[in-house]
Amino acid sequence: MAARAIFKAVIQLAEREVPVKFYAAVEGRGVPFRLLHEEDGEPVVQELIDKTTEEPVARDEVTKAYPLDEKK
Repeated sequence: MAARAIFKAVIQLAEREVPVKFYAAVEGRGVPFRLLHEEDGEPVVQELIDKTTEEPVARDEVTKAYPLDEKK
C-alpha cells in the first residue's frame, strides 16, 4: 500500500513557497492471536448457537443487526 500524507501544508520562506508533507513514522498492524486450549495447546473453535433452539448456526447464515427495541 502506498504511503499517504497525514498532513500537507505550504511554508513561505521570503518569496518562495515550499510544499511539505508529513507521513506516519510507523504502520499500525494488528497482532493475530489464536485461541488455544490451555491444557494441550491445541486450537479451539467458537460455535455459534441459536439462543431459542440451542442448535448450531453456520457462519454464512449469520448477519449483523442493531436492536430497535430493548426486548430483543
